[in-house]
Amino acid sequence: EFSHEIAGFTEPVSSFEIDHLGNIWAAHGSRGLFRIKLNRQMDSVQIYSYYGKEKGLPTDRNLSVANIENRIIFATGQSFFTFDALNDTIIPYDLLNEETGAFKQSRSITSMDENLYWLVWDNQAGLFKIEDKSVKGIFSWDFSRFGAYLASSGTVVIPLEKDRHLFCLDNGFAILNEKKIRQDEHPAGVFLRRI
Repeated sequence: EFSHEIAGFTEPVSSFEIDHLGNIWAAHGSRGLFRIKLNRQMDSVQIYSYYGKEKGLPTDRNLSVANIENRIIFATGQSFFTFDALNDTIIPYDLLNEETGAFKQSRSITSMDENLYWLVWDNQAGLFKIEDKSVKGIFSWDFSRFGAYLASSGTVVIPLEKDRHLFCLDNGFAILNEKKIRQDEHPAGVFLRRI
């Protein structure tokens, strides 16, 4: 149910997250990031700050925001970044950049259950388990194998069931059945009829 608008901030945002201090981190489609602090009544903006190239981001366009283990992460399509509160700037997030391989170029991060996150890069989606400063690749899928192309304006991933996920495409949507794909990719065992 709609409650009310927030006065004092009228920029369109493509994604947002709330940090451990209650700040709202909002990604604008072409103007970088905003850190927004609401008043106690949560009906207007108390203060907001802008973060773009001059604050450490490689680009101001097509950013997305995620919260991974109480750390705000920014996906830029080139590498991952996080906020350095001591210096009021954006810095590379080395853990994800070093441990996700080519997926460090992801343009979106979608949180699932149990510390699982979909990272979307180019036309591929990778499922990663991220917890306690550990990153483990679980599963990846290249949608172009079947002529499907992920939405270029920002991929949305919606969990349907434990192993089924809905992905937005440029021309519709696809349901990825992770369990079925994993079964199909394992070749049958060797069967000997005679020795």
